[in-house]
Amino acid sequence: HLSTDYVFDGTKGAPYDETDRPAPLMVYGATKLAGEHLALSEHDMTFVIRTTGLFGHKPCRAKPGGRNFVENMLHLGQLKGEVSVVSDQFCCPTYTVDLASQIRALVEDPPSPGVYHAVTPPGCSWFDFARMVFELAGMPEVKVTPVSSSVFPSPVRRPADSRLSTDRLEALGNFRMRSLKEAIREYLAN
Repeated sequence: HLSTDYVFDGTKGAPYDETDRPAPLMVYGATKLAGEHLALSEHDMTFVIRTTGLFGHKPCRAKPGGRNFVENMLHLGQLKGEVSVVSDQFCCPTYTVDLASQIRALVEDPPSPGVYHAVTPPGCSWFDFARMVFELAGMPEVKVTPVSSSVFPSPVRRPADSRLSTDRLEALGNFRMRSLKEAIREYLAN
């Protein structure tokens, strides 16, 4: 069962581990948490995999133009030559290819059932993620300006720091997530 970092409120100030108490700020996070509980109660070999900040090759139907964050940054960078990106919201941007590899590893060599965080550690701000994208895309001329999330008001409350710890998965010895730079490089190459 796939879940989200949005089950947390983002006030911990450090990456959340699987034993941290969820406290969703919005309906989406609450329904994902309810789904976790239901999945875990239905079968004794259930794995709940929390992830965040996904970017991959298939269009994202929930985003304008179907563009994920990386594609949106590249589009805006080419179009305008500058972007403003929030520097006070943190997550663990995760390449869908790496997430799929991690899920496969769990299925092929199942550990004890339960909740696992499958993300690219250690996480960063969206601003830092954008800078990395432009650096690796060979677009250093794009000006990336850090701004507060208040610049982009939203009716939806999001956690300010929803980084997830991967310590539990790493302790199993079959951790498959690459560094964010490696993941972005492969994404851009494909």
